[in-house]
Amino acid sequence: FRKVQERLDKVKNAPPPAKAKIDYLLQGKAFCGYCGDSMTAGGGTSHTGAKHYYYVCHQKRKGGCRKSSDNKNNLEYTVAKAVYDFLNRRENAEIAAQDTIRHYEQRTGEDSLRSIEARIRHAQDEAEQLTNAFILARNELLRANIEKKMTEQEILIKDLCASKAQIELERGKKITKEKIIDFIAEMLKGDPSDKGYQKKLIDNLVYKVFVYDDHII
Repeated sequence: FRKVQERLDKVKNAPPPAKAKIDYLLQGKAFCGYCGDSMTAGGGTSHTGAKHYYYVCHQKRKGGCRKSSDNKNNLEYTVAKAVYDFLNRRENAEIAAQDTIRHYEQRTGEDSLRSIEARIRHAQDEAEQLTNAFILARNELLRANIEKKMTEQEILIKDLCASKAQIELERGKKITKEKIIDFIAEMLKGDPSDKGYQKKLIDNLVYKVFVYDDHII
């Protein structure tokens, strides 16, 4: 009995549970249509105690933009519904498929591969010159600056080589219009008013959204 009473006291005096994390689906993707700055998460509580969540222009917070804030749920639904309605039209889905194939062919073509190989050779030449300069440097401050540049160059070369390997991997895949149309059809199986489905559409199909007070792009 005593153990139970101690447990009840602990529960009674425990702090309230942490607030549930609010997922802003357009974070990093929504931008102000007037000034171009990012739309950031905002929120507040009304005098009735109701919670309100919205997107607000970053410059607006500083007094540098006239953009009104946008209700979070309304904006996310509007974006998801726009994507859903657009791709539900067969002609639009076919245009998207053709654009995807064109981008793929440009990305994995010979010109793209030769371009990245040339950038790798150039970066390696610069790294070699920095190595020689480091050997000849007599000043410790100069050596430290050169060493920093050498590290940056090494990171650049690794990134370029990883990009080249990714392109070579992608070249082995055959992307067809039919496969993309099938993917779009699969993506359209859902309800745009559902939060989980909104996240799926926005994560996979939305790159940037420019938000105005009366329309979005």
